[in-house]
Formats: sequence, C-alpha cells, structure tokens
Amino acid sequence: MALHVVASAISASGARVMSLATRSAVPRATTSNILGSRGAMFGPAFSARRLFATSEKNSATTSSETKPATPAARKANPEKEARDKLKKEISASNAKFRAAARKAAAKVREAQKRADAVAKQRAAHEAKLVRNAKLLAEQRSRKAALRERVAARRQRLAEEQRAKRGRRVEADRSRRLRQREVEKAAEARAKVKAKREADAQKPKKARTAISFFVAEKVPQLKQQQPDASPRELFSKAAAEWKALPANQKERYLQIAEGDKKRAALERETYRASHPPRPAGPYALFVRESMAKLRQQQPNTPVTELMKTVASLWRSLPDAEKQLLKGLAK
Repeated sequence: MALHVVASAISASGARVMSLATRSAVPRATTSNILGSRGAMFGPAFSARRLFATSEKNSATTSSETKPATPAARKANPEKEARDKLKKEISASNAKFRAAARKAAAKVREAQKRADAVAKQRAAHEAKLVRNAKLLAEQRSRKAALRERVAARRQRLAEEQRAKRGRRVEADRSRRLRQREVEKAAEARAKVKAKREADAQKPKKARTAISFFVAEKVPQLKQQQPDASPRELFSKAAAEWKALPANQKERYLQIAEGDKKRAALERETYRASHPPRPAGPYALFVRESMAKLRQQQPNTPVTELMKTVASLWRSLPDAEKQLLKGLAK
C-alpha cells in the first residue's frame, strides 16, 4: 500500500512536468535534452533522482556556456528563455514532488503503524482465543472426568444397594426356611406325641421266640464284650439262636405262644372299645377292584394295579359312585 502511494505521487509529478514541457514554446529536441531522451520516465515508474540529476546537469551546462543575458539578448534568444522558464517550473514541481513524497512517507509510516497495531491486536485476539480454547478444553475434560466419577459412584452405590437388597432377601428367605423347619419339627413332634398317646392305648404286637432269646442274650454278651457295638451283639445273638438246639428253643417258643394269646386278647378288647372308622366309597371300590384284578393279573405289580383302579374310578358312572357312598355310610 505504501509503495502504491509513492508511485502515484511520482506519476502525478511526472505528468505535471510533461504538461509544462508540452505547453512551452521550446522545440521537442530541446525539451528532450533537458528532461532526458526517454519520455517514458514520466510514467508510473518515474524516478525523481534521475529528474533532479538531469535538471542540474542542464542548469550547469547552461551556466557555463552563457552569461546572464540582457532583455534584448533574451528576446534575441527565446530558446534560452524558454529553457530557464521550464527549469524554474521543474524546480517548483520537484519541490512539490518532495513535499508529496514526504507526505506519502508519513502516510506510509502511519499506515504501517496502524497495520502493526492491527496485527498486534489480531495476535493478541488469536492468543486470547487459543487461551479460551485451552480453558474450554480443560473445563470440558474436567466435566467429563466429573461425569465419569459421578457415574462410577452411582454404579457403585447401585451395586451396593443390589447386594444389600440381595443379602436382605437371602436373610429373609433363610429366616422363613428356619421358621418353616421349626414349624415342621413342631408339627412332627406333635404328631409323634399324638401317635404315642394313641399307641399307648393300642395293644402291642406279639413277640417272636427269637426276640425273647435276643433280649435275654444281649445283656450277657454285653458283659463279656463291653466294647462291642449293639449291631455286633445282635448279630452274635442271632448266630447263637441259629445254632441253638431244638429242645432249648422250645422254652422260647412257648413264651412266644403265650405272648401271641395276650396280643389277641388285647386286640379284641381294644376293637370293642374303639370301633374302626368306616371306609369311604373310594376305599370300598379299591378293595373290590383290587381283589378282581389280582385274580385276573396275578403277576402285575401293585402300582400298575392301583393305576388301573384309579382310571376305572374316574370312568365310573355317578350312579354307582352314589351307591358306594351309601354303602360307606
């Protein structure tokens, strides 16, 4: 931009000098001697230094050749007068050109200062943008790290809550299982107790001859072999019963026969005081059907026979079921 301003000023000054030379009465050859042989000097690439050198050279040549002329001589020499006039105009134009050049240089310096200030401001703005970008990137990275930490903490808390909930559920399940086992044990004890109370009134079954022999022999073997287990003692007693002669077994057989009569008498007394519960219609049907199926299929397992009886009961008409209910009552 500064070079363009200087070139414009130089071009304007050259154009003014060229117009003065054209308007004067000096012939073309004289003008060329003063300003130079190339008229293209007054274009945009006009050089002030060459113009000044040419004018000074022409001035020195003129001064050395002639002395100041009188008015009459000037009238007699119009060429010299025109040259002097052109010289003065060129000097004035050179002064204007130098002033314009100084103004242009001042403008160039001001423009350069403004350009430097703008560049400095731009550099400061770019540096500020870079700092802001770095700060923004750091802020985003911190936010991302914070989000990751928060997400990890939430996941950890959720896992802890799930684990705690699982432990609580497992504890509740274990507690319910223990309570159920306690209830089952209590029910079993109640059933055993009720059964014992019921069995206390029931007559005991008749014992066999070998049971009387074993009950008599085991304490003797226990004294002889205190370290032996009950199973070993019973096994030895059973072996001795097998090896026992028939005449010695007779006594135990008689005892067993007497116990058999005792059990029969107690059973009759118990049945007289405790009549059996009447069988239901299905029990009556099973009893009759099983007797028939056993005669027809003697080699069939009981489980298969029961399945057959159940299918027969399901296919039995309602009238026959009502009849069986009446018999059960």
